[in-house]
Amino acid sequence: MARALHSCSYCSDFVAPTTKRLLRHVKLVHSQEPGFKIRCSYPHCSRNFSNYRTYQNHLIRHCRQRLTREYPNEVSGNEEGRTEEHGEPNEEVQPDTTALTENIANDVRNFCAKWILKTSELRKLTRKASLGIVEDVSGLIRQICSILHQQVSRHLLRNNISITDDLMDIFSESNDVITPFRSLTTFHQQLNFYKENFNLIMPRKEIISEKRFLFTTCGGKHKVKVQREEVFYVPIIDTLKQMLQNKTILKEVMMSHVSDNDSIMADFCDGTHFKSHSLFSVDQSTLHLHLYYDELEL
Repeated sequence: MARALHSCSYCSDFVAPTTKRLLRHVKLVHSQEPGFKIRCSYPHCSRNFSNYRTYQNHLIRHCRQRLTREYPNEVSGNEEGRTEEHGEPNEEVQPDTTALTENIANDVRNFCAKWILKTSELRKLTRKASLGIVEDVSGLIRQICSILHQQVSRHLLRNNISITDDLMDIFSESNDVITPFRSLTTFHQQLNFYKENFNLIMPRKEIISEKRFLFTTCGGKHKVKVQREEVFYVPIIDTLKQMLQNKTILKEVMMSHVSDNDSIMADFCDGTHFKSHSLFSVDQSTLHLHLYYDELEL
């Protein structure tokens, strides 16, 4: 039952011990991905969500309450079902480890990198504007952490609690969680991060033609001017390999696109040319790649 309660339907192999861990995983790992869509994994609920905040509110307010009523012996009132002031479910304190801290820092950095990509694309930001936002947000995080550091210190001193170096290190800029954009502040850093972590496929430059012209300068010197016609393209095979790693895209590709109604043409696959093709008409398992002027279809 625990697997059904706290499994991630987006990547299915992840199972969290508590609802809060599940929400943190979904937010940091999946919420910024393009085409984000997740299904509620609670019993008797199959709702789908494309917005993380809506999914979080649904999980906390609706399914958790219903689960408590239907399985009172399996869900205790002291578990993370009760929410805190800001809507996050409570969770028992887990022992911290270096590995856990590193995993959280990596998840936060991946989240920030995806946030930069998503924000830049959706808001149509220029490179300069995107880098400026990253710099401003980094400064805002540092300012908030500095204020929080002061508040925690005053509270501990007021209650005669000693302040340890380990505790204060949490608020220092050496903590990767406090500085999530540390390795993403320049365009080249972002590009390298995308290549290493997101399998970014870079466009290739091909020279179509090359012409050389001999001309004479004002000083009487002879020089050669080279004029090249270039084109950039993204390798289609490498792109398909990355696209088909997405389970949603793979599922759609594996489905038949032939219309059930012979009188209605719903797809290119319904056309006479496709049905009479020497390859596609014989083997239905072949990968169909249709190239159009401004898009492609699998």
